[in-house]
Amino acid sequence: MFGRKKTPRAAAEIALFDVDGVEIARTPVADYALPEDVVIALSVEYFNDPEPCHIHRGAVHKRAMMELMEACPAGARVTVSALPEAMRRYFPAGAAEIEIAGAP
Repeated sequence: MFGRKKTPRAAAEIALFDVDGVEIARTPVADYALPEDVVIALSVEYFNDPEPCHIHRGAVHKRAMMELMEACPAGARVTVSALPEAMRRYFPAGAAEIEIAGAP
């Protein structure tokens, strides 16, 4: 109504691939579910909160995804083993590569 219209940006997506290069999952980064033990560990690390509320859970997820997007060049497949050890735990055992596509 007032000012310029904002053009919608493409949501960043994360895709997981197995050792054969077959896509096993694709989801918007905002919807990617971190394992519960990772959420708890990061909540304790960032907020000293072993029982995180939805605000702390959201902050943990956002920070983890932003750090992951910094570590992975947009559109390039990155092997999970090449990521820092702390980030490797974000992914299920069958994931060998990840790719982040779209605008952050």
